[in-house]
Amino acid sequence: MLIDNDVDLNELTDERLMDLLQDGNDAAFTVIYDRYHRRVKGNVINRLHAQLSADADDIVQAVFLSLHRCTERFIRDSHVSSFLLATTHRLIINHINHVHRQMRDLRRAVQQVHPTMADDRAYEKTEAAEYARHFLARLTPAEAEIVRLIDLEGHTAASAAEIIDAPLTTAQWRHRKAWKHLHLLAARESATV
Repeated sequence: MLIDNDVDLNELTDERLMDLLQDGNDAAFTVIYDRYHRRVKGNVINRLHAQLSADADDIVQAVFLSLHRCTERFIRDSHVSSFLLATTHRLIINHINHVHRQMRDLRRAVQQVHPTMADDRAYEKTEAAEYARHFLARLTPAEAEIVRLIDLEGHTAASAAEIIDAPLTTAQWRHRKAWKHLHLLAARESATV
């Protein structure tokens, strides 16, 4: 990619590319992306271990969107690689915390239906998976699928939407609706116990 005076963007420093990006040159962003996306994605995959690549792709995309959004506020002498690394770390931690919160919420919903499941040993993988299947059988197929994808398999809403071939807002709506249904079922069962 060339700019005025036939200067190849690939040969410019990150600082110069950020200057160009601040001036509205989107080709500079492409060069930065090409320069760092493999490193960022490798970092994400290494940190998430067994997570699916769709989640890794979502996080990588969010990292670079974050860079693009903050170009005007980007501190002149900052290193692009440091910014990308810090943003990647923050987004990975956010993703992991999100997955943990979803699992905690699912466990709480299970405990509302069956208080005897409060024992920590009840959450060993095989028992938890078996109980989750039993619990999800009470939902409609669409609701069970979205809860399974997001809450049990750890997909983001965006990757779940892609899997079910629906818009993101539809996937998010189905997920909220499924959880309302789960809470309603839990309240009914706890009232009858």
